[in-house]
Amino acid sequence: MDRRRFFETSLLGGAALMVPGAAQAAKPFDPLTSPLAGSVYYTKKRPGRWSRYSASHLPVFERKGNALHVKTPHHMRGYAHYIVKHMLFDQNFRMIGEKTFEPGKDWPISLYDVTSMKGPLYAMSVCNLHDSWLAGFRL
Repeated sequence: MDRRRFFETSLLGGAALMVPGAAQAAKPFDPLTSPLAGSVYYTKKRPGRWSRYSASHLPVFERKGNALHVKTPHHMRGYAHYIVKHMLFDQNFRMIGEKTFEPGKDWPISLYDVTSMKGPLYAMSVCNLHDSWLAGFRL
């Protein structure tokens, strides 16, 4: 390799390391271990300030054929304390669907058709008092 090609290659490699996130670009995004987990939203492993509430706020998955049921084992005490909504995301964290709940009328259960989906899915459960909780499910 001649000197010019060597310096070009070295400069390009060094520049790539200086670009924020360039070294992590090949690493797939995992919302359950992201730095956002435990601060912007909460997970089983990163419950943050609400650790004692994780069991009743984390979404639970149940697959029945082509249907995916997302449930949050949380009481619905009117507008004082309730699950506001569920959101379902694909492996790239694009929203697939959402369901908003009405306190006193609904239970925090949502249903999604997963007929043509593969890979991991993520559900977020939003509580009016204890923020947003994320859990994953693999199809």
